[in-house]
This record gives sequence, C-alpha cells and structure tokens, in this order.
Amino acid sequence: MTVKLVATDLDGTMLQDNKVDPKTKAIVQKMIKKGVELVISTGRMHCATQMTVRQLGINPYIVSYNGAMVHQGLYGKELQNITMDKDIAKKLIAIGMENGVVMHVYINDVLYVQEMTNWTANYMKLCAAPTRLLEDLKEAIDIFGDPTKVLFISTPQNCANMQKMLRQKFAGEIYITSSAPYFVEAINPNVHKGKGVKIVADRLGIKQSEILVIGDNYNDMDLFEAGDIKIAMGDAVDALKESATWVTDTVTNDGWYKAIRKFVFEE
Repeated sequence: MTVKLVATDLDGTMLQDNKVDPKTKAIVQKMIKKGVELVISTGRMHCATQMTVRQLGINPYIVSYNGAMVHQGLYGKELQNITMDKDIAKKLIAIGMENGVVMHVYINDVLYVQEMTNWTANYMKLCAAPTRLLEDLKEAIDIFGDPTKVLFISTPQNCANMQKMLRQKFAGEIYITSSAPYFVEAINPNVHKGKGVKIVADRLGIKQSEILVIGDNYNDMDLFEAGDIKIAMGDAVDALKESATWVTDTVTNDGWYKAIRKFVFEE
C-alpha cells in the first residue's frame, strides 16, 4: 500500500539532541514533493515544536500534548484543544506536592512551575517554552484556566509507582502516559496521539492503511492505532517493539531516515 501520511514522534525518534539531521531534512523535503503528508505527533507543547519545524523547513500538521491539541501548521488553524477537568488537575497537583516531585502545569500553551529547577531550565532551553513562576499551581488554574497537561518529574522508580497509583485512583478520569522514564504525563481521558492523527487523516481523506506511524516510547502505543504501518525505533521500549510492523535502527544510527526510505520510497 502506498504511504500517503507519516505521523512521527519527535524526541528519540526523528530528533537526536533536539536536532534534525541533514539526511532527515532532505528526505522529508523529498517526501513532501512526492505528496506525502508529515504529521508531527508529540508530547511537547505546541509552541515547543517551532525549532523542529524551522529546521525541517516545512509547516506540517502538529499533534501536541499527546493528542490534546491539533493544529494545521505552527501558526495555522486550531483543529482541537481539549483541556483537563480543573478539579481533577488540582487533585493531581496536591498529590505531586505530597510526593515532593517536580511539577509542570501547561495552560494555554504556557508552562507554569513553582520553582526554576534544573529540569525546568533544561526544558526551556530544549524547547524555547514560555514559562512562568507561580508558587501555587492551583492558583494558576483559577487565574489562567483549565490545564492541557500536568507533568510529574522524578526518578524512574517513583514515576513507575505514581503511574500505577494514578491509574487506579483516577481510572477513566485522566489519561496517564509517559514519554520518558522520569516523566508521568496526565491529560484528558478522551485524547491521545492516535486520535489526534486521525483528525488530520480524516480531514485529508487518508485511510488508516495509507498511514505510517513511528515512535519510541509508551505514549506512542496509542499513536500506533492511527496507522497500519507501525515502526518502532531500534531503542524503543519493548512494548512498542512488540506491537510494531517493523523495528528500524536506533535514533543514533539514522533509524528514522532508514524507515522512511524503506516504506515511503521502497529503497
């Protein structure tokens, strides 16, 4: 089946050290000329995709916040923006405070934090994210509105324990996922990456059988629902590899580039 749309994760998949390899940029440009759509599907903030978009030199559809936001390009039409229930978000913040973890609360594509930790500073540097300090994150919700995402940052073991606890405590009320061992990400239960990509595909009249999806982590499990060609990076988590059509090479060995050559250009 001819691939008409490629939906890709960013960190650990298309990007290495937040950079687009020249070979990746070249094959993306070639792909676009062929008429294949590129959809960025990431856990990042929408605005935090701008550096990648500029490096690629195109203006693709963007599914951000693990599917909560969908845009037609970086500054284009907003196709979806689904926030969390504010009362549940406040309960999550209280749990975060009880557990002494770093918290990021995202409202209207702005990052709110209680203090400037190394984690926050690195995220700001990585993504050029607009960030505001506010000691009471519950107050941020009252003032600025319902959050798109609440993120906890801690050790891998603490995050694993928190994921289990939150899934039990808020079953059906929030969607819990992770894009890295030290993250726990909470969003509205009615969204995920795969659903976000489907919004774009339906808009373009592209079938699931014509979609290639590629990722590396647990938040890409749902991305795999959007396409029949499911590619896991060589250094992806085992669960994703087990669900994949094909496992490509690692991110450091041009795995993304190799997958596109094989399935889009059949080279």
